[in-house]
Amino acid sequence: MPLPATEVTFPPAQPPSMETKQAIDDLYDRSCEGLEEGQRLQLRELLDLFSDIFAAKDEDCTHTSLVQHNIDTGNAHPIRLHPPSSTTHQASSG
Repeated sequence: MPLPATEVTFPPAQPPSMETKQAIDDLYDRSCEGLEEGQRLQLRELLDLFSDIFAAKDEDCTHTSLVQHNIDTGNAHPIRLHPPSSTTHQASSG
């Protein structure tokens, strides 16, 4: 049975930090090699349009509360397992 469609709304985009703006400019400079002028303009427009989804540091990419997933498991009870010990994991993967 298909799940009902849900409407997703996003909060207003945060402007990128100065560090992220610099990283986008660096990406643009590195990416322009071999591109024609029209392609460079398209690239600049694309990077500017989506500048709010770039991050200059891994620390900026943490988590989001914008998306939630629900998985219908019926009447099944949760299963809690301990992580495998490293020796068991190494033996089974090698």
